[in-house]
Amino acid sequence: GGPLKGVQVKIDKVLSDTEATLLKPAAFEEKGSVTAVYKVIPHLDHSRVFRSVFRRLRKGGAVGIFPEGGSHDRTELLPLKVGITIMALGAMEENYNGPPVKILPVGINYFKGHQFRSRVFIDIGSPIVPTEAMVKAYREGGEERRTACNGLLKTIMAGIKAVTLEAPDYDTLQFFRAMRRLYWNLDRRMTAAERFALTQAFAKGYPAVKDKP
Repeated sequence: GGPLKGVQVKIDKVLSDTEATLLKPAAFEEKGSVTAVYKVIPHLDHSRVFRSVFRRLRKGGAVGIFPEGGSHDRTELLPLKVGITIMALGAMEENYNGPPVKILPVGINYFKGHQFRSRVFIDIGSPIVPTEAMVKAYREGGEERRTACNGLLKTIMAGIKAVTLEAPDYDTLQFFRAMRRLYWNLDRRMTAAERFALTQAFAKGYPAVKDKP
């Protein structure tokens, strides 16, 4: 409550448990100093989740995750969360003599995502297997562990991009679809795989020619 009720601010830097600097001044009518009461989201301990995942992967089981870490309707991928690399490398870290953990990129591509019961094309990429060097670096901890996770994360991101259709915005995505229809000159309808492959080809080539007349 009070003069700060409903005021939204963005934190630039946390100085201590009681102080923080803002990206820009908060807009409110009260003059002088104002005390703000706020809540701190408690730290979430994910260790139990990871231990459960490790046990399942070490037994040869499968775990399905959405590595972007959230649900959205954007036409581009969000940055992947590092948890997927911790799951894979952590499962192979300690006294692991089983088969290597394989990461299988799966692209879920909607042709008309906002239309009820629209068709979806699922593309499955090539398996990604963490290298022995990555597992060794992860085992070392510290900076070596971060390097291993970041390297594997880049490989996973490349694998997902290969099976996912991306566009900077919805209008550009519609443009790719129009180009696909103009390009197709056969007397039969395209299959879902052909439709995806053509649209993805236009999406990949678009950045190189978008600024050319």
